[in-house]
Amino acid sequence: MKAFLLLLLTCLTCQGNMAGALKPVVTRQPNWPEVISGERITLTCELQGHTGLLVYEWYKDGDFFGDGRELHFQTIDQRDSGAYKCIARDKNERWTESDPYDIFVLEDLPKPKVTVVSQPSLPSGDTVTLRCDIAEGEGWDYMWERQFKLLPDKSKTITVSLPNVTVNYRCYGIRKGAANFRTTVDKVDISGGDLPKAKVTVLSPQPPFHSGDRVSLRCEVAQADSWDYGWEKDGTPVDGQENEHILVTLPGENGRYRCTGKKKSHPKLQFISGYVDIVDNGRGQSHLALGVCSGILILLVLGFVMCFILKQKGCFSRPSKLGQGETNIHQDHSQQDGCHTYESISPTHHSPAGESTPAPKTVYTLLKPEQLTNPEAKKANAIALAQEETAA
Repeated sequence: MKAFLLLLLTCLTCQGNMAGALKPVVTRQPNWPEVISGERITLTCELQGHTGLLVYEWYKDGDFFGDGRELHFQTIDQRDSGAYKCIARDKNERWTESDPYDIFVLEDLPKPKVTVVSQPSLPSGDTVTLRCDIAEGEGWDYMWERQFKLLPDKSKTITVSLPNVTVNYRCYGIRKGAANFRTTVDKVDISGGDLPKAKVTVLSPQPPFHSGDRVSLRCEVAQADSWDYGWEKDGTPVDGQENEHILVTLPGENGRYRCTGKKKSHPKLQFISGYVDIVDNGRGQSHLALGVCSGILILLVLGFVMCFILKQKGCFSRPSKLGQGETNIHQDHSQQDGCHTYESISPTHHSPAGESTPAPKTVYTLLKPEQLTNPEAKKANAIALAQEETAA
């Protein structure tokens, strides 16, 4: 049969070829670069510029495959791969044939590949572009998911913000016009670096601050780069302060200060420090004078206490009654603060009638206060003095 058809074609070529006629063109719908097993496709044979009635025949790899202007595949598979030609014949049996049209049917769906177009060394908040590649890149709706939630964008590339935590992005393809054709999934995890931390550092002097101090502050951002700086006082921008360092004069510029850092290469990235209180304690330089005065006052108090203690130790009480053989203690008539001052102590002589008379000789001695505060000590001291007087 095949040999007969080839012979027939040869005869037609000799007898009925349309001399100078244009070749028919084979087209496919859908016209994606690849054909996937299970798809529904249609081949069409078109002869441009011919208005008459034509008859069409299809051949696959040289064998007759079918007739008609269109060739339909309801569910194409790998067995349908091959080189297709169409022949257009008019009523006079003149004919012309197309160039071969190759079809290669994929058994499996292509796999997507997600790539990061540019991996910047940027902190969180900046953007990065992701691209999903599927085979030739045509004939697909690109489905994107972020943390397993579908995104509305169906483009091949998407631009996303770098998060400060790791986030999973997934991509898969759905065949246009055939929602049941869905590829496998590819994914990528992306994350930005932590936001650089801005910090206000007090250089000098260190707190507590005093009236008249000029406090030097520096704005530090924990990442080596070029930054533009700004300062705020009590929530209001400080005009003219756009440097890394500022000076705060107290008390006129008391307040809460913070700084901001903007990356010169990415001005939209702004990093803000916490507040630092720069306030004088209200004492100014008087703290030194106050310290001196306090010291003097303490010394005066200590001196008064010492005088009082020494004065108390120098006083003693006279005995209320003297017995026979006891010593008579003479006192002057001065009295201060309940204390008596004594000027002599002498033994006492008793007459037969029982009257006591002082000894003719007066003896002066220095007594220790503790000897006169203890009754037993006073008595012993008086007896000793009497014995010394008698011996004298």
